[in-house]
Amino acid sequence: MRAYLSIGSNIRPHRNIPRALRKIKKTFRACKISSIYETAPVGPVSGKKEFWNLALQIETRLSREKLRSTLKRLELELGRLPRSKFAPRPIDIDLILYGNWKRKGFERFAFVLFPLAEIAPRLKPPGKKRSLSGLVRGFSDPGQEIRKIKKAAL
Repeated sequence: MRAYLSIGSNIRPHRNIPRALRKIKKTFRACKISSIYETAPVGPVSGKKEFWNLALQIETRLSREKLRSTLKRLELELGRLPRSKFAPRPIDIDLILYGNWKRKGFERFAFVLFPLAEIAPRLKPPGKKRSLSGLVRGFSDPGQEIRKIKKAAL
């Protein structure tokens, strides 16, 4: 099954993003990776550290529930503590698309949408009339600035 992940960090991202990618690559067949984007925190995040975000396409035989629990385990192994949703974090790994399932409301967040559209521009998420690149073209939230900072490597 093809799945798309969103990965982010705002605690030592130059160290934690590569660590997460290495762990994911050991656990799954990673197929495509986006550039790394820098964004301001969304929501009432304590501290104002910028996030590094990227998207990753993987192939897995795990069920969606098992995949999500595996991703949470990887987060814990990488130093994420179970805290408030809006706390700074060394790593955040979210399942965004899995078969005919999508994370509700993902298209409202530039830090998820733009990296996904980079690796799968023609993909139409379940229940959406437009492709990811079409959703990017229609994205309008001046409060969510996003800046491509570098190419990531698998």
